[in-house]
Amino acid sequence: MNNLTLRPMHDRVVVKVKALPERTGMIIRVDAGREESVREAEVVAVGNGVRDVEVGDTILVNVLTGQLIGETLVIPESAVLGKIHDEEVRE
Repeated sequence: MNNLTLRPMHDRVVVKVKALPERTGMIIRVDAGREESVREAEVVAVGNGVRDVEVGDTILVNVLTGQLIGETLVIPESAVLGKIHDEEVRE
């Protein structure tokens, strides 16, 4: 799938999922699998029915609801949990 341009349809969003940060300590959690299902991603394309995200947005997404195509993930807009804003902290 080299040099493939994917234009999503309807309410679909194409994202590039960011790598998980490396862990330095050992923590045992019962819900460890769930932690990795929510990831940070960058929106690379949106369908014409998408209302709340735009290309270039950084979002939190449930990766278990999508379809992996090459290095990108196609998800319904409903799988977007929220936008991440990089704002300065005001005192």
